[in-house]
Amino acid sequence: MNLVPSGRGPNPFARIMAAAEGGSGLAALGAFASRFGAPGAQLRLVDVIANPAMLFPSLKLALPDWTDTHLAMAHGARVALTDAAQRLTATGQAVDVELLDLSVLHASAPDALASAARTWHADLVAVGAHPRGHRWACRLDPEEVAAVTHCPVLYVPIAQLALAAPPLARALVAIDGSATSIATLRLALAVLPADVRIRVIYVVDRSLQPGEHWLKRLFEADGTRALDTAAAMLTPRVAATETAMIATEDELDDVASAILRDARAWQADLVVTGLRGIHGRSHTLPGSVASRALRDTTCPLLVNPPSVVHEDVDGIAFESRTEDPMNVSFPGIRPQYHAGRLQLTFPATADGAQIRCAITAEALEDHFGAASSREPDLIAAFDANRPAIEAAAARLIEETGAHAVVLHSGFFRMYDGA
Repeated sequence: MNLVPSGRGPNPFARIMAAAEGGSGLAALGAFASRFGAPGAQLRLVDVIANPAMLFPSLKLALPDWTDTHLAMAHGARVALTDAAQRLTATGQAVDVELLDLSVLHASAPDALASAARTWHADLVAVGAHPRGHRWACRLDPEEVAAVTHCPVLYVPIAQLALAAPPLARALVAIDGSATSIATLRLALAVLPADVRIRVIYVVDRSLQPGEHWLKRLFEADGTRALDTAAAMLTPRVAATETAMIATEDELDDVASAILRDARAWQADLVVTGLRGIHGRSHTLPGSVASRALRDTTCPLLVNPPSVVHEDVDGIAFESRTEDPMNVSFPGIRPQYHAGRLQLTFPATADGAQIRCAITAEALEDHFGAASSREPDLIAAFDANRPAIEAAAARLIEETGAHAVVLHSGFFRMYDGA
């Protein structure tokens, strides 16, 4: 597969939906999201209001008839939508509006927004939301929105919308060498304005190879290949571009934190990352890196989901995210023994991403004939059964999309019976 596109590529964002709870910052959100759109892109502003009886449970006891409260909330939302639409129309932007009333729809805010986006055939959903820990009225949680929405999601923290115009001069794109991350970089090149400076980073996760220099070199080689691909893609761009390989600080650090630290140090106005859902399940939370980044970012963040397949089975429409089958490989080197955890660890790569695999001593004793939990016995059992162990690890990586997997005895009991 040729992962290097020729030139900038067409902008796919022709229909942009911008949603906020209570109308907070809708005009600023719509204006910011429109900067990512194709020429003449349509913009729809969406306000989300909660069921007041769910927002204030005690209201049911104090005011059995809360119709007036609901009417007041709906009126306020319509006023906010009208005001935001008028402000954007004055700039020449074509705008329409939609009100999502959760008391009528009987759905959560993320599900209601995802349904509205599918019905309207949105190419991008922009969400203005409060940070984690805030008392949401509708709980318009960007993690949940990204998990259930069929198209890319642009999350803009409410604090950014307090600015007259959130800046968009520097964009940081995180890649891991996988097909999804390269597609995400391709999307960023297509939708970012031509004058935006781009920095592409690859994170070496030190928690996957503590103290093992040969593993560090292996993962750095993967990073070099990924960044070489990125550099070729960046070549046609006129604005300044750069690539960099960074690393987590220690075993307790994580990739998402490293990405956000680099974004703050580089003063990025936007972070772009891919989104990998858990395979085989619907309505799941995003992959760990995108999830943590959405949770902790202080600047806007654009997440790109895997491609979407529409299927019709017996007259019923289904929508599922899909990717090309994972390419999981193992270098075939000697596993490392960890006495404190009673595990053997061994590395893998999946679509270029670094994966730490481990198998417990219990699993080796129960299923692969290890005579004891001593290092020589565990390594002997591993070497004698390497193909079966690596096949099980590949299956778990494919099913979970995880960056680290542990093979327990219970997994093999389930795996052997499958």
